[in-house]
Amino acid sequence: MEITIVIGKGESLQDVLRRTKLNPVGPMTLTLTSETQKDVVAPQKAAPQRKPTGKKRGRPKGSKNKKAKKAKPAKLEMRSGAWTQKESIWMANQPRPGEAKTAKIGRTKVSPIEALFAEKFGYRRTFKSLASKWNRMNKK
Repeated sequence: MEITIVIGKGESLQDVLRRTKLNPVGPMTLTLTSETQKDVVAPQKAAPQRKPTGKKRGRPKGSKNKKAKKAKPAKLEMRSGAWTQKESIWMANQPRPGEAKTAKIGRTKVSPIEALFAEKFGYRRTFKSLASKWNRMNKK
């Protein structure tokens, strides 16, 4: 679409546009011509509206926390079955086991005898198993 507008001396572009009842919408090229020189003005493209820039609260979606997770201690396996001679002798020489869970293996609360056994032999046995073994070994 090409529109030619002639502006006389003392007239402004706004006056001529009002007089011709022209309401240009959208990007367009405007060529201004006068008696002395010719100027070409490049059109300005409408930039897409941007979101306001500011510090957003919270973690951005799609990104994860980069913090290293706490390493969990390796769980000791729980064993059942026959007792070795070494385990039996060790268990017989221990004081009577109490059921109070005051010791810890990792984050698990256990009785002191369970923790000692796990530390000594590298695997766990249940309190019931340890207590019954102690009772059998210390029968009178």
